[in-house]
Amino acid sequence: MNKEASVKNDCRGLEPNEIIEKIMVSRNIKDVDHFINPTENDLLPLTDLLRIDEATNILLNGIKENKRFCVYFDTDTDGICSGTEMVRYLKDYGVDSQWIINEGKKHGVTKESLDSLKDIDILIIVDSLNTDIDIYKKIYDMGVETIVLDHHDINKKLESEYDKYIVLVSSNRNYKNNKLCGAGVVWKFLKYIDELTGTIYADKYVDLAATGTIGDMMLLDSEHFENRYIVSHGLDNLNNLALKKMIGGYSFTSTSISYSIAPLINAANRMNKNEYAVKALLSDENSEVLKYIKKLKKCKADQNKEIDCLMPDIIKQVEKQEDKKFLNIIIDTDSGITGLLANKVLGIYQKPVFILKKNLCGYSGSCRSNGYGNFLDFCINTGLGQFGGHEESFGIIDIPYENYDLFIKKVEKELNNLELKKTLEVDAELDMNDINRELINNVKIFDKVSGQGSKQLTFKIKCNEFEVSNMSQGKHLVVKPCHDFMFIKWNCSNRFEEMEDHALLGDEITFIGSLTDGFIGKKHFNQMICDEIIEECI
Repeated sequence: MNKEASVKNDCRGLEPNEIIEKIMVSRNIKDVDHFINPTENDLLPLTDLLRIDEATNILLNGIKENKRFCVYFDTDTDGICSGTEMVRYLKDYGVDSQWIINEGKKHGVTKESLDSLKDIDILIIVDSLNTDIDIYKKIYDMGVETIVLDHHDINKKLESEYDKYIVLVSSNRNYKNNKLCGAGVVWKFLKYIDELTGTIYADKYVDLAATGTIGDMMLLDSEHFENRYIVSHGLDNLNNLALKKMIGGYSFTSTSISYSIAPLINAANRMNKNEYAVKALLSDENSEVLKYIKKLKKCKADQNKEIDCLMPDIIKQVEKQEDKKFLNIIIDTDSGITGLLANKVLGIYQKPVFILKKNLCGYSGSCRSNGYGNFLDFCINTGLGQFGGHEESFGIIDIPYENYDLFIKKVEKELNNLELKKTLEVDAELDMNDINRELINNVKIFDKVSGQGSKQLTFKIKCNEFEVSNMSQGKHLVVKPCHDFMFIKWNCSNRFEEMEDHALLGDEITFIGSLTDGFIGKKHFNQMICDEIIEECI
């Protein structure tokens, strides 16, 4: 695959403030202070959420009448944060609610869980919406009042049917910010209750709303200031003990959510142990929190062991497909790790990849591509399966067995006619001597609230004099061009010898990534966390 950098600004030789100003102009950010420091005024009116008043009345009347509550969690980071907000808020009112979470990646209320609702008066479902209306009818017929706080797409033909049986409060019901995640919807619902009752409980849980927003990859661009405010406010108000323990000594930022918190919660999801994450986030006892975080870390370790066990067979399958422009891998596992495996295989072989598992009627799994563009739309347009997610990172919901061969042939034909090219979007090119503490600090201020639609600032640096080493017993590659700076490429052990050769020959290497700083042992370093390390000049 060909790789090229699209560099927006040549900032070599500029002062730190000039570098940032130039990047802001190229990103079309006119009011930099507002972008970096969104305010509560950026929240849309709470009453813009359709039926929020009805949901509030059900909840407050239920509390007043000592009714029995149950909170039904979705299983991803957003869902677990949403449910934690709700359970904790009810506890502030003296309500010890029941809670339910599915195993693995099952979404929505399952038929198997209906028996658990027999003694419940009010059910609050967060971050999920069943497409099967009948299940809500059954809950309604049981005499249970149901509130759904959600953000997913709604089948408009079914919207009036939902309203017969549940009170659906969703950011996808004529709401101007349909990228408000489940945890954001829940938090705004709690803010609305606070306004009506004169309480101030909701802001204790804005760190969870921020975590859900980042975890669900919601847009954070200048068109979605509401999301930016929730994340910014949450990052400034870290209260949850488990979140504090998960990030350890790191600051609470978008990056620490993405790389420290979400992976632990997602590991529990993949290993069918979602209750560990819920119990950690709901506990205020230090020993209890540490116990469940230890279990979460074990889930992550078990997940990685499963990946290591599957990789030899995956490599054998790849070797049989060397002449193909994409990789089609079938694995046998009960764990939900197809996305992780697809990321790993894509990183090694730089080809679009399907990681598939057999189910009762066909194949399901994950796809990752690089350099194609909107590969998701292509797969959907084949009409041969169900797919959902992002353009080049998406889930394969189902490819029926009878469609599988034709689907693979269509993908093969499409990719054989293309020259795959990865364009690396870079904010600025710098020289090594442009990097100093002032620049790093300015970059960190911007990158604090970053994610989908507002990516971390990305830089390109060329270097031909460096030493090569590693961290974590050879797992991560480290390149040191000088005593107080290092380039780090995570999970890159396979390139160590190659980079040593380049160092001996004095080859010029291009590094592309984000700037930050931190301690390695007791020594402080300015750092670039590399997305790409490229040998040839680009």
